[in-house]
This record gives sequence, C-alpha cells and structure tokens, in this order.
Amino acid sequence: MVLDKAELKNSILRKLRRQYGKTMEEAHEYEIYYAVSRATLDYVVEKWYNTKKTYAKKHVKQIYYFSAEFLMGRYLGNNLINLQMNEVIRETLSELGVDINKVEDQEIDTGLGNGGLGRLAACFLDSMATLKLPGHGYGLRYKYGMFEQRIENGFQVEYPDNWTKYGDPWSIKRMDRVFEVKFGGKIEVHRDEVGKEYFKRVDTENVLAVAYDVPIIGYGNDTVNTLRLWEAHSINDLDLGVFNQQDYLHATQDKTLAEDISRVLYPNDSTDEGKKLRLRQQYFFVSASLQDIVKNFKKVHGREFTKIPEFMEGQNYDVVGEASDGIEAVEVCKKLQPDIVLLDIKIPYISGLKVANILKEDGFKGCVIILTAYNIAEYIQEASNTIVMGYILKPIDESIFLERLKLIYKNYKLYDDLKKEVEETKKKLEERKVIERAKGIVMAKYTLSEEEAYKKMRDLSMQKRITMFKLSEIIILTGGFE
Repeated sequence: MVLDKAELKNSILRKLRRQYGKTMEEAHEYEIYYAVSRATLDYVVEKWYNTKKTYAKKHVKQIYYFSAEFLMGRYLGNNLINLQMNEVIRETLSELGVDINKVEDQEIDTGLGNGGLGRLAACFLDSMATLKLPGHGYGLRYKYGMFEQRIENGFQVEYPDNWTKYGDPWSIKRMDRVFEVKFGGKIEVHRDEVGKEYFKRVDTENVLAVAYDVPIIGYGNDTVNTLRLWEAHSINDLDLGVFNQQDYLHATQDKTLAEDISRVLYPNDSTDEGKKLRLRQQYFFVSASLQDIVKNFKKVHGREFTKIPEFMEGQNYDVVGEASDGIEAVEVCKKLQPDIVLLDIKIPYISGLKVANILKEDGFKGCVIILTAYNIAEYIQEASNTIVMGYILKPIDESIFLERLKLIYKNYKLYDDLKKEVEETKKKLEERKVIERAKGIVMAKYTLSEEEAYKKMRDLSMQKRITMFKLSEIIILTGGFE
C-alpha cells in the first residue's frame, strides 16, 4: 500500500478537530490515539467493503466462529502491522512531534476476552483473514469486560473494566442489523385467512440485539473479515408514566435488566441468578447471530421468491429487509423505510393488501408493489384503493421482472414528484396569503405604500434572520412591528 504522508497527517489533524475541537498541541494522548485509529480505519473500510461484496458475488461458503469471548488485544498496533503501515505512521507522528509508543499505550485492551479460549478465537479470526478465507466471528460486546484489578493497602480490589470510557474507534455501530431476541413465552396455534395452521410464540420477554462490527485485517493482503459483536438493549428504555410518578428506579428497570446481558464478561455464576444470566448471555448472542446468518442467506438465496435477490444483484438495488408474515412486514417497513416494498397477497396473519392499507394510514412514502399469482380483477381493484403502485405476476419471469420493477418505480417517482410539487405550490400560496395580509396591516398602521410596506418587512426579515412568512405571522399576531 502506497501512502501519502501529507494526506495521512491531514487526516489525523482533521479527526482531532472534528472529534475534539483541538489541535495536536492541545490534544491529550488518548485523543491522539483515537484520531490515529480513525485515520487508519479510513484505509481499511474500502478493503472491508470490497471483501464483503466479493463474498456475496461469488456466493462462497462462509465460516462463522461463535465464542463467548475474543481476546483481541490492542487493535492499533496489530492493525498497523497487518496493513504494513506501522513505519509510515511512526514517521508521520514523529513529524507531528508525537511518539507512537505513547499513543499505542493509550489504548485499553478490549474487554471481550480473558484467557486461552478468547485468545484462540482471536487468533483463529486473524488467521482466516490472513489466509484469505471467508470467516467471521460472533460474540458479545461486553460493556465492562471482566474486571480491573488494583492493589489497595496490600489487597486486590476489583473495579469495573470500563474499556470504552475513551470511546471505541475500531467498532462501527450497525443499526441496520438489529434483531429481537425472545426469552420464555408460550406457543399458540392459529389459522391464516385460507385456513392454514401456523404457530405463534406469545408472552415473550423481548430484548434487542444491536450489532457492532470490528474489522479483522489479513496480514499483507486486501482481505478484511468481520467480528460482529452484539450489545443488549431494551425495547423500552424508559416507562414515562412510571417516571412521571417519580418511581425512578422502576421506570428504567427494563433497560437495566436487558443491558445486564452484555454488561460484564463472565459474571459470577455461584448462584442460580448468576447461572441464569450466563445462560441468557449465551442464548442471546447465539440467537442474534443465527438470525443474522439466516438473513444473509435469505438475501442471497431467498425463501419463497428465491430468485429475486439474484435478479436485483448488480442492478443498483439492495435487499435491505425481509419479513415472514404481514405483521413483521409492517414493522420492517416502518423501521427501514425502504424505497420499494414487494408484497405477496397471501402471507400469514394479514394479507399483503391489508399491509398496504396499514402503511397508507401510517403515511408510508415508499413504492409498494404486489407480487401475486392471482390475476383477478377484484384484487387489482382492491389494490388500487391502497398505496399499491403496481403488481407483478408470479411465477417470476427473469426476463421481464426488472423491467417491470423499473417501470412501476419510475411511475411512482413521477407521481411522487408531482404530488410534492402540488404540495409545495399549495404551501407557497398559503404563505403568500399570510404575507399579503401582514403587508395590508403594515400599510394601514404606518400609512405606507404597498412597495414601502413590503420593503420594510423584507429589511426587518433580513435583520432578524427570519423568513417573511414567520415575520408575517408575528405581524398578524401583534398587529404590527412592536
């Protein structure tokens, strides 16, 4: 890798300014560490992206290493070696008057592992990337690690290992990779609209698994695999009703209980409660990881519409979400707000057309397309009363699918643009009415001509740095400039 030292130096200085508002002379050593790490990460992300795209394009089998711990050590030094950037970074920092050894000393060991199991897992990931093998890790993003040991008055005292207190420059939070992990509950038997039996899990305790991605860089090559770590979050962080009753402790108890799952590496399991927490930790990250793997698989191979992702590959379309039933479809659309939604008419719980109605009521802005084997006039008529912009008949014909999709989306964009234009014109007319009304008040109160009144309003609008419309509202409300 050929690196421009001047560009690298400017990148580090920009990171300092943007993150901390400081110059190199003003910055603390840990702030310099953060800036150097982020600047280095900039050289990684392109390789990281290309690695993912290569795996997806070639449909290669991938290895997933599940572990309760990953003893990764310090990222900066290891990554600089693997990127073969250590000397150029050393020279660049030296020119800035900074000792790289002092910068590296600022990094706190990641609180993700403790012993041989964790080190084995970390080495396994590093080896796969170096050998250009498509292998990734899954684990938990512990907030405090195991513990920080201090000697006080001759005795060992344990404190929380807050390894992210200065930030974590090597992790990227992935809000597009959030899964619900369900604990407990019971199974209910239901039937869908066509009488088909299905099973539904209810009365569960649900916790969100939020992904954080860490690059695993191969030595001397362009392969960058991923260590995906899950952080536990509550679905409801705050019960506002309970909080307003001043029961502050119970107002956030769901948040506390959820976050306990990924709070500490190897919590004490000498009691039943400790054993339960250990079990919850394992179930949590395994469930989230399997959901993630299955989602990736479906993106490539599909489920009912097995060819759709393949059709869309290389066509500037990304499959950002999938749903197995109508309820989930509504949730996915609300959360991800996709540009295009493909819905089947016959799906469990609620039909695709009812999903479209719900989305319409919620003000959904995307283009909804129905996939159906039912070429029946009543379905088409019902769809026309929703936000459905078109339909595509099954079985899917590869030769016409994308063209049909493009045509429907083009018509949707034309319709949407026209709608926005009409709304904007309407808004401007309403604002014009308000301005004219305010101008009339100014003319009458201050005995000014129309031109003089407008000029006075315009000058005051610029002086106060508010729009003419906002000023006009104030004039109407107060009866003048006072």
